Amino acid sequence: MKNVFSTQKSITWIVSIILLSAVAACKQADPEPPLADQIMGSYTATSYKVGTTTINLPATNTSGVTATAKITSMKVSEEVATFTFIFTQTKSGIQTSSNSKLENLTLKKANSGEIEGYKGASRAVVFKNSELTLTFTEPDPAKVIIVYAKKDM
Repeated sequence: MKNVFSTQKSITWIVSIILLSAVAACKQADPEPPLADQIMGSYTATSYKVGTTTINLPATNTSGVTATAKITSMKVSEEVATFTFIFTQTKSGIQTSSNSKLENLTLKKANSGEIEGYKGASRAVVFKNSELTLTFTEPDPAKVIIVYAKKDM
């Protein structure tokens, strides 16, 4: 009788250890990828705002010129990225493009979970839920450009 109880205790002990090990393994989360890896890629601009005027994209004016915009993000290091904004105007199949860069932005994770990109003390980028917001600051608030984009899948 003594051996049966001893064997039963051993089995219970072994099963308990296996269960605790499985629970501990499940709780270990994969490490979060570097911020630059999470934010890098291509984005399609959905709208932009200059001063108080918002324009949805793509947009076609009365002259038949259609405006579209893309953003690309490139990793410089684990917590630094560069963003290129490409604005394209098309009329009768002829395209003209211009681009602006936000270079070497320092990326930080906000308490809200957003990834923010800073040039010095100025926040120029916000990324959350595959949506990106770029802000091109100017001394004149009426000339500040804010671009809203969604990550291309």
